[in-house]
Amino acid sequence: MTTTAVVGALLIIMADIWVRAVRLRVLCGGPLTTREAVVVNQLGEAASAVTPARIGGEPVRFAELKRLRLPTGSIIAVLITERVVGWALIAVVLVVAVALGGGELVALVGHR
Repeated sequence: MTTTAVVGALLIIMADIWVRAVRLRVLCGGPLTTREAVVVNQLGEAASAVTPARIGGEPVRFAELKRLRLPTGSIIAVLITERVVGWALIAVVLVVAVALGGGELVALVGHR
């Protein structure tokens, strides 16, 4: 792997972390700082990484947002909204992938 590829991958990861933090701040609509949002998201990712079926991420994010004194109803609405947005983004990427290379994609998957 080249240095350029590693730097590019790190930049993409950093952009993802920042965008997710900003999205969390906007959805919470409260006094959540970007730093706090990054910590909440990364704690959730860490918990997801060590629990079966990534089931630990949302409870950890809930607990951390609760510790930051956000209202329970807001936290639940934010977590559900983020989940729906995540699935919608996956659907959009899937549709674009099929539109751009659907035949080859189906053929590739079909042979496996």
